[in-house]
Amino acid sequence: MSNPTNWPDDRIRPVNNWLLAGRILIFLLSIVYFLLGAMTLLVIRLFSVKFYLRFMSYWVFLGTRVLMLALNAKITLENGENIPRGQPFVVIGNHTSYLDIPVVASQIPVLFVAKQDVKQWPLIGWAGYLAGTIFVDRDTGGKSGKYARVMRTILGFGTNINFFPEGTTTGGNDLLRFRSALFAAAAEAGVPVLPVGISYYNIGGMVTDEISRDLVMWYKDDPFGGHFLTLLRLPSIGVRLKIGTASTVSLESDILENRQRVASVYRDQVAELYEYPFKKITR
Repeated sequence: MSNPTNWPDDRIRPVNNWLLAGRILIFLLSIVYFLLGAMTLLVIRLFSVKFYLRFMSYWVFLGTRVLMLALNAKITLENGENIPRGQPFVVIGNHTSYLDIPVVASQIPVLFVAKQDVKQWPLIGWAGYLAGTIFVDRDTGGKSGKYARVMRTILGFGTNINFFPEGTTTGGNDLLRFRSALFAAAAEAGVPVLPVGISYYNIGGMVTDEISRDLVMWYKDDPFGGHFLTLLRLPSIGVRLKIGTASTVSLESDILENRQRVASVYRDQVAELYEYPFKKITR
């Protein structure tokens, strides 16, 4: 079978159309799964937001595991013993693809903080809203403190939260400066922050390089739909989720300089947890 037109890497043979159709079907069924679960619990949400949010994090946990299986995404969890037990925590990590979200959610029950744009995506935005995702306007969200207050409330309910402090995706060469505002929520809630590193180290049986990475990483101006179809055609994806050491955020005062200092420390930790041949971290 010849590779599709504009296929980014001719070294990797895409799956056949039958398997592609099956993966599309499973993806659509997973969306239905998320929506049905959320809609079923909407009544319960009126009486117990705490139960609703806790249940949704585990509902998403199960659904994303099925999705990873359908994509033949083989996730290696390293240092899983570092994941905190018996208390809520905040997960942070590097961000190169929309696939980062189900990768994390399939290993750790969490709710997500996502940029406002995602809320407008067909089906995915609606499913994210029903699943308790916090949508942040990157220009004003952190300044107003509104989203930090929502995060503190969710953490107070005992539910874990995941956000990507870079605020957008990159090609994995470097880490952008971490946005600092949402770290204040973890500090005020008194919960640990758990750094993780996400590495798509193998794509279609090949070690990831600067050509093949574009099959998984979504950081350019490529339309989402076209890139997602490319992802669905991949024969396999090797993912490493490396867990760092959880620690409690300490802020002397909630001023910008202190938050930026804390964000810089966690950026250094995340930088040590993911690996690519083309990675060159600037300090």
